[in-house]
Amino acid sequence: MPGMQSFPVSVKGVLLKEGRVVLLKNEREDLHVEVVPLLDAWVYRIPRSGDVLVVAYGCTSVDFTPLRHSEEHRASGTFGSDELGTIAIPDGYRRAIRAWFERSNGGHP
Repeated sequence: MPGMQSFPVSVKGVLLKEGRVVLLKNEREDLHVEVVPLLDAWVYRIPRSGDVLVVAYGCTSVDFTPLRHSEEHRASGTFGSDELGTIAIPDGYRRAIRAWFERSNGGHP
Protein backbone atom coordinates (compact mmCIF):
# COMPACT_ATOMS: atom_id res chain seq x y z
CA MET A 1 0.00 0.00 0.00
CA PRO A 2 1.32 3.46 -0.82
CA GLY A 3 2.63 5.41 2.15
CA MET A 4 3.07 2.37 4.39
CA GLN A 5 6.43 1.80 6.08
CA SER A 6 7.97 -1.54 6.90
CA PHE A 7 10.46 -2.12 9.70
CA PRO A 8 12.73 -4.96 10.76
CA VAL A 9 11.35 -6.38 14.02
CA SER A 10 13.39 -7.09 17.17
CA VAL A 11 11.68 -9.11 19.91
CA LYS A 12 13.08 -8.64 23.41
CA GLY A 13 12.36 -10.43 26.68
CA VAL A 14 12.50 -8.84 30.13
CA LEU A 15 13.58 -11.40 32.73
CA LEU A 16 13.70 -10.84 36.48
CA LYS A 17 15.83 -12.90 38.86
CA GLU A 18 15.43 -12.43 42.61
CA GLY A 19 13.94 -8.95 42.14
CA ARG A 20 16.60 -7.80 39.65
CA VAL A 21 16.49 -7.52 35.87
CA VAL A 22 18.86 -9.76 33.88
CA LEU A 23 20.62 -7.83 31.11
CA LEU A 24 22.81 -9.36 28.41
CA LYS A 25 24.43 -7.31 25.67
CA ASN A 26 23.89 -8.89 22.24
CA GLU A 27 22.22 -11.99 23.74
CA ARG A 28 21.72 -14.96 21.43
CA GLU A 29 20.04 -18.23 22.51
CA ASP A 30 21.48 -18.44 26.08
CA LEU A 31 18.54 -18.54 28.48
CA HIS A 32 15.43 -20.67 28.03
CA VAL A 33 12.39 -18.70 29.15
CA GLU A 34 8.61 -18.73 29.06
CA VAL A 35 7.14 -15.65 27.39
CA VAL A 36 4.28 -14.13 29.38
CA PRO A 37 2.71 -10.67 28.67
CA LEU A 38 3.40 -8.03 26.05
CA LEU A 39 5.01 -5.09 27.87
CA ASP A 40 5.68 -2.47 25.22
CA ALA A 41 6.44 -1.81 21.55
CA TRP A 42 8.22 1.12 19.95
CA VAL A 43 10.18 2.17 16.88
CA TYR A 44 13.88 2.61 17.61
CA ARG A 45 16.07 4.65 15.27
CA ILE A 46 19.53 3.18 14.65
CA PRO A 47 21.89 5.81 13.25
CA ARG A 48 22.95 5.04 9.67
CA SER A 49 20.80 1.87 9.65
CA GLY A 50 17.20 3.03 9.90
CA ASP A 51 14.25 2.17 12.12
CA VAL A 52 13.56 -1.10 13.95
CA LEU A 53 10.26 -2.08 15.54
CA VAL A 54 11.11 -3.38 19.04
CA VAL A 55 8.56 -5.57 20.85
CA ALA A 56 9.22 -6.43 24.52
CA TYR A 57 7.62 -9.25 26.50
CA GLY A 58 7.86 -10.22 30.15
CA CYS A 59 9.53 -13.60 30.70
CA THR A 60 9.91 -16.17 33.45
CA SER A 61 12.51 -18.89 33.87
CA VAL A 62 13.13 -21.71 36.31
CA ASP A 63 16.58 -22.51 34.93
CA PHE A 64 18.95 -19.93 36.43
CA THR A 65 22.25 -21.66 35.94
CA PRO A 66 25.09 -19.22 36.62
CA LEU A 67 24.93 -16.34 34.15
CA ARG A 68 27.55 -16.48 31.48
CA HIS A 69 27.92 -14.69 28.22
CA SER A 70 29.08 -15.98 24.87
CA GLU A 71 31.45 -14.33 22.42
CA GLU A 72 28.43 -12.41 21.12
CA HIS A 73 27.98 -10.68 24.49
CA ARG A 74 30.05 -7.83 25.76
CA ALA A 75 28.74 -8.08 29.33
CA SER A 76 26.00 -9.50 31.54
CA GLY A 77 24.60 -8.69 34.95
CA THR A 78 21.54 -8.19 37.11
CA PHE A 79 20.25 -4.78 38.13
CA GLY A 80 17.66 -3.49 40.61
CA SER A 81 14.86 -1.16 39.58
CA ASP A 82 16.64 1.65 41.44
CA GLU A 83 19.67 1.22 39.14
CA LEU A 84 17.82 1.65 35.83
CA GLY A 85 18.64 5.35 35.63
CA THR A 86 22.37 4.59 35.67
CA ILE A 87 22.41 2.03 32.82
CA ALA A 88 23.01 3.18 29.24
CA ILE A 89 20.02 1.58 27.50
CA PRO A 90 17.35 3.04 25.21
CA ASP A 91 14.31 4.58 26.93
CA GLY A 92 11.99 1.94 25.44
CA TYR A 93 13.95 -0.85 27.15
CA ARG A 94 13.90 1.05 30.43
CA ARG A 95 10.11 1.54 30.11
CA ALA A 96 9.52 -2.18 29.42
CA ILE A 97 11.76 -3.22 32.33
CA ARG A 98 9.92 -0.89 34.71
CA ALA A 99 6.57 -2.27 33.49
CA TRP A 100 7.69 -5.86 34.23
CA PHE A 101 9.02 -4.86 37.67
CA GLU A 102 5.63 -3.29 38.45
CA ARG A 103 3.60 -6.28 37.22
CA SER A 104 5.86 -8.74 39.02
CA ASN A 105 5.83 -6.82 42.32
CA GLY A 106 2.09 -6.12 42.57
CA GLY A 107 2.36 -2.60 41.18
CA HIS A 108 5.52 -1.54 43.06
CA PRO A 109 8.72 -0.89 41.06
